[in-house]
Amino acid sequence: MLMTTPVLRKLRKSYPGCRVDLLTSWRRKQIIEGNKYIDRVYIYQKFSDALLEKRWITALKAFWIRQNYTACLVFSASEEQHRLAFEAGGKKCLKTGFAFSNTPWLDKTVLPDRSVHDIVNKLSLLREALGLKISARDYDMDFVIARGAAIRIKKYLKSQGISSGGKYFVIHPGCSSDFPFRRWSTKGYIEIAQFLRKQGFKVFVTGQGEEWVYANQIMLGGQPGAQLFVDRPIHELAALIKGARGLLCADTGILHLSRALKTPVVSLFGPTTSVETGCVGQGIYKMIQAKGDCPACFAVVKGEFTFKRVCTNLYPPAPCMASITPGQVKEAIQQILVARGSA
Repeated sequence: MLMTTPVLRKLRKSYPGCRVDLLTSWRRKQIIEGNKYIDRVYIYQKFSDALLEKRWITALKAFWIRQNYTACLVFSASEEQHRLAFEAGGKKCLKTGFAFSNTPWLDKTVLPDRSVHDIVNKLSLLREALGLKISARDYDMDFVIARGAAIRIKKYLKSQGISSGGKYFVIHPGCSSDFPFRRWSTKGYIEIAQFLRKQGFKVFVTGQGEEWVYANQIMLGGQPGAQLFVDRPIHELAALIKGARGLLCADTGILHLSRALKTPVVSLFGPTTSVETGCVGQGIYKMIQAKGDCPACFAVVKGEFTFKRVCTNLYPPAPCMASITPGQVKEAIQQILVARGSA
């Protein structure tokens, strides 16, 4: 969802008087709360009762038709989403979106280009469908931290002996449970936590859900001076990252959050490629892409996914991630700290 926010901003700035509504899931709604480029958010709900879900979708479609939308943009290649746009958009509405083949549900389709960054890809839909000119200045993401969360984190940091502008660094070792092979080694993170402590930084180790196991191991290894910060609301995590001198993470959603908040970041890539989901645009960041015989097995070659390789070691870290050395990470951290003026 964060990588869709540049599209919302581009639409509003290109058509100042237009109304921009968004359909998303309940889980993702918190990411775009407070976004000034959105007029209304619709929640796409899933029901255990198929009949109830059908009635809800029918009511939603009927409501959308009355809105007389000029265009409906679909950023998913899902046929289900295509059909929803077709049935709810109305006859005069331009229905366009990503698709891997022609579909009867959309007026105009755009083939996703997996060889470019996801933000560039999403913005290309505006260029192809609406004729808008896209530049690197459009790549920035937006995230608005809730005022209450900012106040709570300010008090929390004060309780940790850190004033505004204090010297602390965030380590986020986890990744989605669906992609555990993206994680770097616990031993490597511990060494970096100790390195940061010697540099005079307070270290916060963050995580959500099952990630607390890895976070706790790193926190204990990084003592004294490492602090666990887990299972906190996304806006409180954002407020913590916003004030940090830097962040270290792998290819995960927290990487994109740090970019939206303009926090310097070092990100680690192995099975995935930084080309599609790494950092893009202006800012202070360093990306380390693993090198070797089998890195980026989840990368894309000539627009096609290359899932042919099967990693022989599914327990993290994967061999490619293990090939990234603490020395490489330390050097990258020093570089972003110098660029920020915090070294």
